[in-house]
Amino acid sequence: MIHSRLAVCMILLLAACAHKQELNPVTTASSVSWPILPIQSAIPASDAAPNQAGLAQETTATVLAICTAAPSKDVTGGPALTASAPMVANSGLIPKVEIPPGQKNDLGKPSQINIPSVKTVAAKPGSEIDSAADAPLIFDIPVVYNSRVKYWISYFQTTGRNWYIKWLERSSRYLPILQKTLKRHELPQDLAYIAMIESGFSSQASSSAKAVGPWQFIRETGARYGLKVSWWLDERRDFQKSTDAAAKYLKTMYNMFHNWYLVAAGYNTGENRIKRVIAKHNTKNFWKMARNKALERETEDYVPKLIAALLIAKAPQMYGFNQINYNGALTFDHFTVPGGTRLDQLADAIGVTDKLMQELNPELIRGYVPNFVEGHLIRIPKGTTSQVSRYIRKTFVTER
Repeated sequence: MIHSRLAVCMILLLAACAHKQELNPVTTASSVSWPILPIQSAIPASDAAPNQAGLAQETTATVLAICTAAPSKDVTGGPALTASAPMVANSGLIPKVEIPPGQKNDLGKPSQINIPSVKTVAAKPGSEIDSAADAPLIFDIPVVYNSRVKYWISYFQTTGRNWYIKWLERSSRYLPILQKTLKRHELPQDLAYIAMIESGFSSQASSSAKAVGPWQFIRETGARYGLKVSWWLDERRDFQKSTDAAAKYLKTMYNMFHNWYLVAAGYNTGENRIKRVIAKHNTKNFWKMARNKALERETEDYVPKLIAALLIAKAPQMYGFNQINYNGALTFDHFTVPGGTRLDQLADAIGVTDKLMQELNPELIRGYVPNFVEGHLIRIPKGTTSQVSRYIRKTFVTER
């Protein structure tokens, strides 16, 4: 039954192509983007069984079609992308989207474009999202292409290009940790890209509103979800602890709204404000709220900005981001150190840089554990447990 409906979906898709309106890729003197849009599948929502996070099970609810027409010159200086170039090599750049069953499709009206090839990929629930170049692109939150998403794609390709490259390079260092944590909380792993637009995956990021860390928690919200802040410790900066807190917050909002766009908007502006907008305008459709100017401009832009960042990150070369120098993944072990431990001295003792120790332990904002603390769990470079243990015994056990 599923296979026959997929066949119907593909037939309808090809029929839509026969009546298409031509839409050229966005091309400027310094940017290139390839349009992506949603096409509603012929598979009914009743064929999708929800899991605890409300995600569809092996059901393609929305297909993203990619227009592979491209300019003859690659503005980044790399090899030109053309319609015959391997932009969809191994069908790896044809993404698929799952929409929570029972949730209304608030994706808006798609534009008609040239669709030379389309393939759908069903993802097994709970499977790891692989960022390898030859892996199918899988999205586990709804994705739409419209004028605001188009604007932010163009922004990241031009004005915000240098910043976005830094975020992309840093993503390989932190995304695996963030996504694994979200998976453990039974949440969509693509929500990790909220941290990308919030902080660029930086533990040192701070805002004028005194929001801090990769997930940009203000002190009060962080405390609500268990993050401690003191003169020597700020757990909002810890990429593991802050992601655990963010996951609890995101799940709380999903239980309120049952809509991932409103969850993202609530993360930006606060869940109570979203509640008031829903009550006033009698809608849970984010795009209607945006059209009615019911949200602040920053929140109106938050969801399309998230989608744009997500689309580019999954297939950067398609959007002109070539030769990205991705950072190496963080690998580490844990070790409980006594009060009085200084990260710089520990780094010297085991032969690593102070910078690496601080990057592994951003919550230690003074660079040490105070003397009055009995013990504190820190991260150490993988494979250095015996060296750290010898240093601790030599430095502290002898002294005490």
